[in-house]
Amino acid sequence: MASEEQSKDFTHKAEKAEKEIEQLQAEINLLSDPTQLQKDGLASPELEKLRVENQKLKFQLKHLKKNVAEEQQRGRDFALDVRGIIEDIFGLAIYAAFPEVPNPTILVMPSSKFADYQCNSAMSIAQQLGTITGQKKNPREVAQAIVKELPETEFFEKIEIAGPGFINITLKKEFVLREIGFLLTQGVKPPKMDKKRIVIDYSSPNIAKEMHVGHLRSTIIGESLSRLLEWVGHDVLRLNHLGDWGTQFGMLIAHLIDKFPNLLEERPNIGDLQEFYRESKVRFDNDEVFKRRAYECVVKLQAKDPFYYNAWKIIYDISMKETYTLYKRLKVSEKLIERGESFYQERMVSLVKDLQDSGCTVLDEEGRCVMYVEGFTVPLMIVKSDGGFTYDTSDLACIKQRLQEEKGDWIIYVVDAGQSTHLETVFKAAAQLGWVDKSKHRIDHVAFGLVLGEDNFSLRSYLTFEGQILCPGGFLLGLKTAASGKRVLIERDGQDADVPTLDKRPLREVDESISDKLDVAASDSQTLNAGSLTPSSLCVFLTLPYQPALLLSPGSVSVVVSPATACLVVSPGTASSNRV
Repeated sequence: MASEEQSKDFTHKAEKAEKEIEQLQAEINLLSDPTQLQKDGLASPELEKLRVENQKLKFQLKHLKKNVAEEQQRGRDFALDVRGIIEDIFGLAIYAAFPEVPNPTILVMPSSKFADYQCNSAMSIAQQLGTITGQKKNPREVAQAIVKELPETEFFEKIEIAGPGFINITLKKEFVLREIGFLLTQGVKPPKMDKKRIVIDYSSPNIAKEMHVGHLRSTIIGESLSRLLEWVGHDVLRLNHLGDWGTQFGMLIAHLIDKFPNLLEERPNIGDLQEFYRESKVRFDNDEVFKRRAYECVVKLQAKDPFYYNAWKIIYDISMKETYTLYKRLKVSEKLIERGESFYQERMVSLVKDLQDSGCTVLDEEGRCVMYVEGFTVPLMIVKSDGGFTYDTSDLACIKQRLQEEKGDWIIYVVDAGQSTHLETVFKAAAQLGWVDKSKHRIDHVAFGLVLGEDNFSLRSYLTFEGQILCPGGFLLGLKTAASGKRVLIERDGQDADVPTLDKRPLREVDESISDKLDVAASDSQTLNAGSLTPSSLCVFLTLPYQPALLLSPGSVSVVVSPATACLVVSPGTASSNRV
């Protein structure tokens, strides 16, 4: 009998609990729908306050669930994205403190001075609040409101507000030690993140021209980014935007036809492609008849005339053979795809038609077809007065192809800083034409400094040593160069200095395989550690028989190498130039 009474009591309690749950759920639904409150005439300051509190509790609950999930992942095989975790936590706090701010900026940066990280969101949120409410907001008060909503976590030791609203974040030592222990026991593992389709444009040499230092730097930086982004799990498409189309090819083809009239029947032996280019350039600059022929060749090439296209292919193949010799030496991935301006020829034709049909272009006073881009005074030149296309045309066709055909989520251009304005204009034009979805796409220009002389003008191809162009293969004074037996000099702070040797043994006896490793490693180190190079930051090798070889790089990078093991130890110096 007692058990029957207990059963009835339990049933009664269960029914009561179910009713309470239903009532609470109805209240939650009502609180989460402000429009229904207004409709039913139930809105009040108290209910609005409850609704906001309800939102805060939901966000904190979400964060707690995330913490529980992380605790369950102690046997994980991936590294924690510390910055991402901090951004998530502050994102919850910001939304809880200011639910009325749409898409608040969450800006968390590493900090070396006052803490481990710093959140700089308060300033931008204060501006957004001012726009929404019409009243100026104090960023420091915004920062205080954000900190107040931060939940207790295992990550933060101390949170402090500095200056006008900077939030300094110090991590708990226990958390840091645990992650260091993970690195020591598990090795370096990539963090978990959403996989993206990333297109990286790098290297991009010009056909028939020797690669200069700028191409070398683009190659090294682009290859490094590609390897890193692949390592963390992204789908990376490496593209080599070759300069293989344009006026210079009309010049080269016209010169090729003159020197080798039977070029299609008998493959011409051009020999030194650089000398061939220089010969054609002299004729182009000094012979008006030859210049007109060169322009005619360009038009026929762009029309895909078989004869001129085959002549172009001969020059292309010879040039790329030299380029891939260098790529092999630098260990550039074979995944790097040749995607030169010629690839976009048909796309440029359809692009121009679409732009003209949609009224996006106008004819200027010189008969050129141009497109004006919002925020820029200089328009993009889409078609020249002679009907030819330009870099602007190919770059627009290029970014459209990468977004729409390649389905790129993130497009990265590794190009020197001198192209910044041009690329900004192209990026803005792509957005203006509706190709860019801001919620999905990201486009970045990874810029690097130019190689400048003492007059602050770009040295580029006339940077020489002993009369030779310092192309990537001889960009640094490698041991192979020193082993030639010539007297080696270097300009250091404006004065010539002999390379010292510590015994009479000639440099040519240095192992060439070691010298090659040094040359490439020093090139990589120089590129990834420094910005604009100056003559005083060129490198000299000193060789010590039966001892480590020492690379001196004034104001740049020092490298010590053991000839026995070819083990490199790279030590950045104090760079006098701008950082990348």
